[in-house]
Amino acid sequence: MRGQFKRLSPPRRTVTDLMRFAIKVPAIPCQRVMKLGAVVAARKATATTPSWTSIFCKAFAITARTFPPLRQVFLPYPWPHLYEYDTSVANVAVTRLDDGEPAVFGCIIKDPAALPLRDLAARIDNDAQAPLESISGFARQMKFARLPGLIRRPLFWLAMSIARPRGRYFGTFALSSITSFGAELILTMSPLTTVLAYGMFQSDGTLAVRITFDHRVMDGVTVARALERMEDVLNGEILRELQTMQLQTGTATAR
Repeated sequence: MRGQFKRLSPPRRTVTDLMRFAIKVPAIPCQRVMKLGAVVAARKATATTPSWTSIFCKAFAITARTFPPLRQVFLPYPWPHLYEYDTSVANVAVTRLDDGEPAVFGCIIKDPAALPLRDLAARIDNDAQAPLESISGFARQMKFARLPGLIRRPLFWLAMSIARPRGRYFGTFALSSITSFGAELILTMSPLTTVLAYGMFQSDGTLAVRITFDHRVMDGVTVARALERMEDVLNGEILRELQTMQLQTGTATAR
């Protein structure tokens, strides 16, 4: 059959580099159906309506405070060992267009648990809409992807193999969702220890939340307990913050 040769674009090179490391990770998915009817109602009542991405991002980071394995990474060099970060660093997948082609960028957010939901949502929204060249992390990703493979791959390996640059440039956990397109991610491959994904809400306020995890770092029981704790966080700390935002909206309206 006839076809056409197509060179890998910078966005495709980035994904290829990530998959080169992700394929080595023994990834296991774990899912929990969460009851979040009260959270859904509280979110709708706020004036700014923070994105679900920001809500789940903060809930995961709060959960990771009491579940150290969610802040750990497996490093094979100079000998196999685990490294534990003091705080979580989120890597939120954001899809943008680069020369007309959909490209996935990682929005890196340090310690999202410490950020107000309003600020966290604004940060993610800005990275999803602002000019690519104005976002330093995205510009760096594109510049790196344009390097020749003989240079790019060793640098990528170095950044992934040393704890501090790995956390700084890639984060401690990833969050990816395509529910806005009416679809769900079932198994997400990533070189990171954990990838958080969520499905679509049902009429009763429930939805499936999935964590794909590196089995070298933790076991299924740990992830199951973390998901249980995360549901408590969503119906606790996150719900209270949304209700506070609702009250602030009401106060501002009254004035």
